[in-house]
Amino acid sequence: MRFLPTFFTLDFFVLCMSSFLFFASFNMIIPELPAYLSSLGGEDYKG
Repeated sequence: MRFLPTFFTLDFFVLCMSSFLFFASFNMIIPELPAYLSSLGGEDYKG
């Protein structure tokens, strides 16, 4: 019986989790930017 190398290693899961957290951080920050821009007086730059 031949042993096939597995694709799902610990390094793969660490890479997936770090990518998920990186992109989730953008999804948490971006919705707050228009309110922050308005508080700085930049209503003309929203869009």
